[in-house]
Amino acid sequence: MDSEPLAHPVWGRSGLTDAERSLLAYVTLRHVADELAISDQEAADLLDSYAETGDSLIVGDRLVVAVVVDGRELVRVDRAWLRAVAHRGAPSLN
Repeated sequence: MDSEPLAHPVWGRSGLTDAERSLLAYVTLRHVADELAISDQEAADLLDSYAETGDSLIVGDRLVVAVVVDGRELVRVDRAWLRAVAHRGAPSLN
């Protein structure tokens, strides 16, 4: 995980498309499942519990976007990578 703070963080509106947000959710889910050695469903349930309490959010700047859960950054990706992968016509991640 990159320890550098975001240059000019934007809280609230992420500016991501639905496809980019879906890919970011998938990357986050896989990260949690892998790190905790749990199933995708267990990771989804865990992340949903944080979303229900408002303890998860997407933050970013012009270059990167990150998922923060309970005040901790879980995933950080380059916006350019996210955009390229999400919009290259890849099969649905759902």
